Amino acid sequence: MVLKFWHLPKKIWVTALLIIIGASAYYFWPKPTVEIVQTVEVRTGEVKSVISSSGTLEGTDSADLRFKISGKLNQISVRAGDRVEKGDLIAGLDTQDLAINLQQARNTFVAKDAAAKRVEDDVKDNDGDEDFTQQEERTAAQKARDNAFDDIKSVQRSFQDAYIYAPLSGVITKADPNVGQIVSAADVITQIVDDSQYVFEAEVDESDLGRVKLGQTAAITLNSYPDQTFNATVSKVTPVTETTDSGATVVIVKLSLGKPEINFVAGLNGQADIITDAVNNVLVIPIEALIDEKEVYVKRGESYEKVQIETGLQSDTEIEVKSGLSAGDQVVTNPQAVKVTNNNGFKFPGQ
Repeated sequence: MVLKFWHLPKKIWVTALLIIIGASAYYFWPKPTVEIVQTVEVRTGEVKSVISSSGTLEGTDSADLRFKISGKLNQISVRAGDRVEKGDLIAGLDTQDLAINLQQARNTFVAKDAAAKRVEDDVKDNDGDEDFTQQEERTAAQKARDNAFDDIKSVQRSFQDAYIYAPLSGVITKADPNVGQIVSAADVITQIVDDSQYVFEAEVDESDLGRVKLGQTAAITLNSYPDQTFNATVSKVTPVTETTDSGATVVIVKLSLGKPEINFVAGLNGQADIITDAVNNVLVIPIEALIDEKEVYVKRGESYEKVQIETGLQSDTEIEVKSGLSAGDQVVTNPQAVKVTNNNGFKFPGQ
């Protein structure tokens, strides 16, 4: 007689089913991966403390040129890219109306001067007994003459304000208005940048400002010249904060980089690494090797020993070791992967 599976007692085939399920789970359930311990050799080298910030390339000085009065633009002598010298004529307004006003002011002054002189002649022999009415007439006439003279000076000043001259030597980076256009005192007519020396204006976060000092060196990279690095020096820290588009508070630190052989374009974007401190010929390890900022795992044969160290200057990726290690020691860069064996040694996972 053949024994059918379904004829077996329920308890037996249920037990068998559980065994099959358990075996399948063991073989097919994902096994946890074992992280391999990684080490690196303690080396002798340099550690730099660096402040990294973005910024733009500028000239040593710049000026936005505006007229002091409103009027119709009569001439503009420059275009973007032109080079000018200090004192060169940049632009001028139509002065036809000013010429009329000046002539009228002069005519008025002649009349007021004559009237004042007549009154003065009337009372010149009565200095001691000038009555109140005479004094009032003389004072009014003299004041009217003075006001007329001031009107002449005012129009003459407007003539001066109708022209713009270059306040510095440099290159024109902006020259927007067209001849015949009405401009106001708020309109920027041209912009001049002194390109005799280049300056990188770095936006340094206010929290890093205390580490910045005049004379510190920096490395500049420009987006337009990604394969070149330019040496620079901290030349000025502006005494006012600015707010970036992201809401961060920054201080503009100016870095002088001489005049490298590149096409100068004001406003080129780039990155600055300001070196605030540096040590040479010291023992160096990666920061990720640290445990609680003062210990590391060192490989001793097939095991690992926890060693206490004294650290020094730190960069973004490395840190100086003052004591506790020697050049050539192998330190663990992923200490979380080290396992403690029964004899309190440290071995590779699986050993």
